[in-house]
Amino acid sequence: MDRKGVTGFPWRISLAFLLVALCVPPLAGLAEGFQDTADNREIDSEVERITNSASTVYFGGAGTSLSLDLSILPGYEITLGGEGAEAYCIKITDPNGTETRTFMEHPAARFLNSVTLSGPCTLELVCHDEPAYGITAVCP
Repeated sequence: MDRKGVTGFPWRISLAFLLVALCVPPLAGLAEGFQDTADNREIDSEVERITNSASTVYFGGAGTSLSLDLSILPGYEITLGGEGAEAYCIKITDPNGTETRTFMEHPAARFLNSVTLSGPCTLELVCHDEPAYGITAVCP
């Protein structure tokens, strides 16, 4: 190798490391964003399963029941029902504490109790007409 090639090599290495250093943070951010999106899709899928099952039980009438095996990601919680307007709500709490609500609209099915779900569990939904028409949710 000639002298010019030997002195130019460290500059090329430095430039390559600089380019890599500039590219790594945005790529790491994209990977983290992708994981968050995948987690949100999985939780939304579980909420959709709960919503569809609650609708089936609600339309089935008093005495109709259904069991649903759920797998909720670590750090996430799903709360069904609550007081007032929350009785028609499914609330998702993510690991950061951010809450997202989905309301039962078609039908406007009411949860007669409140239950918080996390991890793997079996949810039992039962339709009642006493004391009011709605759904009770139990996760034994």
